[in-house]
Amino acid sequence: MSYGLQVSVVETGDVDMHERTAANLGRREQFWDVVGVHLATTMHDRLIAQVSPVQLHAPGLRQVLATLVGGGVSEGGFRRQGDDFLELGSNLPHAAQVHFGGDIVPKTGNKALAVPLTEYLKRNQLWPRDLDPGRKVLQLIPAEGKTGVIGVLIDPEGQLGLGTEPLYALLTRVYQEPKPYCYIDQADKEEIASLWQDHVAA
Repeated sequence: MSYGLQVSVVETGDVDMHERTAANLGRREQFWDVVGVHLATTMHDRLIAQVSPVQLHAPGLRQVLATLVGGGVSEGGFRRQGDDFLELGSNLPHAAQVHFGGDIVPKTGNKALAVPLTEYLKRNQLWPRDLDPGRKVLQLIPAEGKTGVIGVLIDPEGQLGLGTEPLYALLTRVYQEPKPYCYIDQADKEEIASLWQDHVAA
């Protein structure tokens, strides 16, 4: 499901500041542009800090990261704003799953999830269909007595040049650990407040 956050600004009660704020109402789009870039960059950095270099090659994670480039206006991201609010997030189906964690299950029609077991396969995002499109090389070695594990795929004769060790694990589901990134902390609040004061004083 899509996931995002909303930020709102409450004007100060100070009369002089309120008058200067009122004069700047027509330029709030610029203010929210700056806030959007700040928050998207912060969320991007939070997510990067929680994953390993190998995990960065996972397609779903890469897509979520891509939506946070450019202040939430890139493909797959959303940014809506009004005079007093900004909504920023991702429309990707797995955006919330990255944040909260949860089970990843096979797509409709697939019976298993193929999980690469070597760093080479992970780094290059190579899947069984890439290595063996005709399904004539890789062989399934069934797992016995392991819940959720169907087995492993191997190249018994080493025809692919990747050895004869297991290349993929076939699973019925994979649990994704939560990677909270889409939230506002105290540092964000202070930065937004500072940006707001700069905007009002401009």
